[in-house]
Amino acid sequence: MSLVPIAFGFREDPHLQRTAAALEALGQSLWFMDSTTPGRCNFTSDGRNRRASIDVVDRTGSRTLSVGPDEIFVWLRNKAQYQVLRTLATQINRFKLEERSSFIRGLIETYDIPHMNALDRGRRQEDKILQTRFAAVAGLSMPETLISSDREEILTFLDRHPVAISKPLWVKYLPEARSGAPARFIGTRKITQDIVAQADADDFLIAPMIVQPLLAKQYELRVIASRNNGAVAYKIEAPATDQGRLDWRPVTDDCTNALVEAPQDLVDGLVRYLEAAGLEYGVFDLIMTPEDELYFLECNSDGQWAWLEPGDPPGPTARLFADILATRTRQEMYP
Repeated sequence: MSLVPIAFGFREDPHLQRTAAALEALGQSLWFMDSTTPGRCNFTSDGRNRRASIDVVDRTGSRTLSVGPDEIFVWLRNKAQYQVLRTLATQINRFKLEERSSFIRGLIETYDIPHMNALDRGRRQEDKILQTRFAAVAGLSMPETLISSDREEILTFLDRHPVAISKPLWVKYLPEARSGAPARFIGTRKITQDIVAQADADDFLIAPMIVQPLLAKQYELRVIASRNNGAVAYKIEAPATDQGRLDWRPVTDDCTNALVEAPQDLVDGLVRYLEAAGLEYGVFDLIMTPEDELYFLECNSDGQWAWLEPGDPPGPTARLFADILATRTRQEMYP
């Protein structure tokens, strides 16, 4: 008997729904601990002995299962829940999410529950400075990168790369302020020497930013790679507009996407990256230049891919995650 795969995440998240459908095709169910669904959580301890259990539901919410920490394998998928809270950000909703998240994370740490993308490794690799180290270890090419809050350093960088982009190091979203200022998304911006030279030097001291050359591109790749179960790659062609050339994410609906076969040497490099970062899987963004040079941009340990595979039946990425879950639940039970 294998472990029960549990997804801590919003049950209606299409990434999880499609993976659950693909896992069902393998004869296994994906269960959910969803902060929007009431359920029992129990933990008792007297300092020597411990006992714990949680209620989980199937993907339709029609069946409930009570499981203990020695019976489960956990996939922590937080991103979709926080996106829901952007529109339903009441105090009670955030309270439910944070408390249930703390409970499942505490059980994972206390009982050493096997899970995808280990908690500490997932948090650690989100650091963009550390990603440059992992890319170097993996042998991946990446654009020259400056992280700086010094206007003169940035101007020197722009001597070599007259047109560049800037983007935040960590924070990409600012919630609505009590003053009524609207929520803001902090995205990629084009910068030039004139723009930087005309700005107040003290403004740069507020926070460091990432600066990279604005690369010409044939297309971009989003590659969902795993350490042991293969990889799925999608070619993304953004519209030939200023925004499309800068960053395809704000114009996702206008992009042309196609499933492609990732070169084996690239897959090997991404596996080396995952091994260095200690991740089970990652979602990678890369750029192919007109000179056929491939550049690594970043890795997201909980990245989005469902929009690339709309509808039924489950697409190759959903099947990839189903394979990971099926493999890991068997391996952890029968090492």
